[in-house]
Amino acid sequence: MSRNDAVRVTLRSKSKAPPPRTPLSMLSPLSSTLDLSTVLTTLLTGGADVLDAAASAASGGARFLERVADARSGPAAPRATWTVRAAAGKKLQHSFIVTNDRASRLTGALQSTDWYSENKTWPAGDIVRFEPARVDVVRRATQPVRALITVPADAAGGEILRATFFIAGSEQFRLPVEVHVVKSIEVEDVEPLR
Repeated sequence: MSRNDAVRVTLRSKSKAPPPRTPLSMLSPLSSTLDLSTVLTTLLTGGADVLDAAASAASGGARFLERVADARSGPAAPRATWTVRAAAGKKLQHSFIVTNDRASRLTGALQSTDWYSENKTWPAGDIVRFEPARVDVVRRATQPVRALITVPADAAGGEILRATFFIAGSEQFRLPVEVHVVKSIEVEDVEPLR
């Protein structure tokens, strides 16, 4: 080292570390130095975070739309209960209509759940049969069906027998049914209650 070479020493205070630099502080006119690579990295990282958030929101929206479509294509809401009155041992014949509002064909055997009251349960095969036994309904079409119901002879007057008619293998058709057992055997078959 020669005499002309001076040793340079930079004095720094022992205070807290300076706060981290933010993109705004880097672009601030008060900033004494502007590190272009840091600014670009910060902007690109921020932009990537924004794009990630947008993609997450879009995928969440897509999942929401899928759930809405699934809900629309799910089982049809149950209709109002189909209610009839009859005496124990009486045979009823009533018609109902199967409607297909779906895009796909509605086909399958008509069935009933077992019939039940507060006191007893009866097998569906002992109480109801359908004519025709199967439905095949294209989009936006209907098919009438006749239900032949035999009210059990051991059903007590005042009892309400309940079941649900449905199409096997499909959740697109559900019809809750109630038979109100009347006390008088002389009562003729009456129209469904309103």
